[in-house]
Amino acid sequence: HPTLAVIIPVYDEGENIEKLIRLVEAFVRIPHQLVIVYDREDDNTLPVARQLMPEFPSITLMRNCHGDGHGVVNAIKTGFYRTESDYVVLFTGDCTDQPDAIVPMLSLALQGNDLVSGTRYSKGGRKYGGPWLQTMLSRWGNLLFQRLTGLPIADPTYSFKLYSRRLLDSVRIEGRGGWAISFELAIKAHLAGFRMA
Repeated sequence: HPTLAVIIPVYDEGENIEKLIRLVEAFVRIPHQLVIVYDREDDNTLPVARQLMPEFPSITLMRNCHGDGHGVVNAIKTGFYRTESDYVVLFTGDCTDQPDAIVPMLSLALQGNDLVSGTRYSKGGRKYGGPWLQTMLSRWGNLLFQRLTGLPIADPTYSFKLYSRRLLDSVRIEGRGGWAISFELAIKAHLAGFRMA
């Protein structure tokens, strides 16, 4: 039976985490592990998450243990490589991703795709907030990159992606630039011939 881990790197998300947990648990009605990766024991996310653990046994708290144990790249690596699920989905701690997309993303993965990307710029996708110019530059940059490289996903820079364990075990993460590692993984997966959706 395929397993799924939802990886949420956090840094003082005490105000958002209850809403996020409740949203993910409402939409992800399949067996899963909700992995909250934190840097410090005094992170204000932890007391709120601990209060919700009796109600939601899927919650796992995991201390960032990669590199120096700080920063989003090390938190993502901790979540990716300290879990044993067949699939992992990266989810931001500020409630900007769509939890109702997680199960459809897993369905696409089960059809043979090793990387499934959310998209802000295809039909049905949307981006909330941020300056208009930044949004347009992101949209045009992603479109241009897709056209130039033939990458089969519309939004390679978007961090909301689901990865197979097979992909994570075969591609080395080298970047140190925060959320940019999702872009790195998309490029490396494409060059290595992995299927994407």
